[in-house]
Amino acid sequence: MKMRFLQKPLLVMLLLPVAWSCDKKEKADYAILSGQLSGKKLPEQIQLLKGRDVKFEVKLDDSGNFADTLYIDTPGYYVMKINDNRIPVYIAQGDNLEMKADLEPDDFYETLSVRGDGAENIRYLLRRDSIQRSQNKDQEAFYLLEEDAFKKTVQHQQKIMDSLVATSGLPEDFAALEKKGNFYSYAGYLQRYPMYHKYYAKKDSLSLSEDFDAELSDIDYENEEDYNHIPSYASLVFNRFNERVGDVYKKMKEEGGEEGRDLYMRASREVMDTYPKGRLKDDIIANHIYYLSPSTDDPEELYNYLLAGTTYPDTREKINEKYDKIKTLVKGKPSPVFEGYENYDGGTTSLADLKGKYVYIDVWATWCGPCKAEIPHLQKVEEDYKDKNIHFLSVSIDREKDRDAWKTMIAEKDMGGIQVLADNAFNSKFVQDYGIEGIPTFILIDPEGNIVSADAPRPSDKNLRKLFDELL
Repeated sequence: MKMRFLQKPLLVMLLLPVAWSCDKKEKADYAILSGQLSGKKLPEQIQLLKGRDVKFEVKLDDSGNFADTLYIDTPGYYVMKINDNRIPVYIAQGDNLEMKADLEPDDFYETLSVRGDGAENIRYLLRRDSIQRSQNKDQEAFYLLEEDAFKKTVQHQQKIMDSLVATSGLPEDFAALEKKGNFYSYAGYLQRYPMYHKYYAKKDSLSLSEDFDAELSDIDYENEEDYNHIPSYASLVFNRFNERVGDVYKKMKEEGGEEGRDLYMRASREVMDTYPKGRLKDDIIANHIYYLSPSTDDPEELYNYLLAGTTYPDTREKINEKYDKIKTLVKGKPSPVFEGYENYDGGTTSLADLKGKYVYIDVWATWCGPCKAEIPHLQKVEEDYKDKNIHFLSVSIDREKDRDAWKTMIAEKDMGGIQVLADNAFNSKFVQDYGIEGIPTFILIDPEGNIVSADAPRPSDKNLRKLFDELL
């Protein structure tokens, strides 16, 4: 991750005359981002993300002013994160962007203004996203459309978006990217339609016309250039990868493979091996670092496999970080701890308070469907083992603003055990120390505070009772 900042506004202002006096043929290797945010809950910084990675961080002063110089290699799309607001932006070398916004109103976008060199691209993206959000507000009704009506709808939407590109006076290179991106968005709808339609219509199968997705047959799903520059193409690529893995996984099951995460990883590796090295493959590999866990059959072998397929240092760094972490999470190692988490019954709870018994931890959230599906199974396990030497602890990673939803769900579902709220959602130190990247996650700790399993069976898994019966 390359981040270089000039954090003093004075230095930035000194750079401006130089940038403006350059010959147009000379391309600066930086963009300037400045402005002011107002409101009671000012963030410490603005983040610019590519995918899930933070590429730049721009600090705010106490009055909400910010000014920074962003050194970028090539023009590109980013997501600007300001508190919970996410703004699509396109930034090129030589851009000089000034932004202002008030964080207090319900509609943050009504107060957002952008001006300066490159501002027309961002204003266009805001209009584009507003139109796209209004097009398919009711996702269920959208995907419940029958084949012909669905296809006509998305074709009409593509024409609207192409018209917006044509009438927005965009730079030629940016307009070309957007036009291509509109096609990839259209293709993505066709790609997702069978799965979503079956889900919402509660169908097990779906018969489509032979030419329904004919446009997808000519798409090159290994186009490194489009992958690096067009976000909607990246989505298409990952969807296609998952489809291929699903087909291989199904075949492996039919041939006698045991259903589960290890079989899925075998299927993923078979498909990954078909991709040439590059940014695209690196990002697919990065999405599978999740499978590098203490419960993996052979973590070292998987670590070496993932590392061998990478090209870029940032991916290698993520793999090494995860592997170094899981080496501290094997059976018998001291468990990471937390202190002073809010307890639903009042006061606070620390993990140290529970020493002397086994502790079965459910890391969950109110917004997580699979987490909620485990609640009845967890309640049954709690009832069956209530007289044994074990605490049942549920750690919610709901955000601060969702505290009331957390309390309401515990009451409505009559959830037992010890219920605590983590102090910083997914960024809580305990969650980070355990390398948790998805929920629900279940952990088992012994009476001395050492790890039995950093990836224990779910309550719905019969192997959990087998494990408890061996220990308790």
